[in-house]
Amino acid sequence: MQSVRNRELTARELEILELMVEGLTNEEISKKLFIAASTARSHKIKIYDKLEVNNSSKAIVIALEKGIVKPKQEIKKEDPRVVILITLLRELIARVNDVIEIGKDYAER
Repeated sequence: MQSVRNRELTARELEILELMVEGLTNEEISKKLFIAASTARSHKIKIYDKLEVNNSSKAIVIALEKGIVKPKQEIKKEDPRVVILITLLRELIARVNDVIEIGKDYAER
């Protein structure tokens, strides 16, 4: 198992994280692994906690950047499409964080 900030992902969590990287939904993951969709969601929540993130996009970015999981096909970091994708994901994450902070500020009022 891969150590992540001193918290280890289980074999099942790694398997689910790999499927997340492939772009599968909870329902698709559940069918592929013969588990309930709610079980897939529960595993994803545990993954988020261990990676210290709050959504799939962030989990996927961390998983790929830290080499926790490997994509099915080789990704070359110098491939312009990969650079663009990573840049867009980082921008999306930043905007999601901004919206979360705005929501927290609004809730405190």
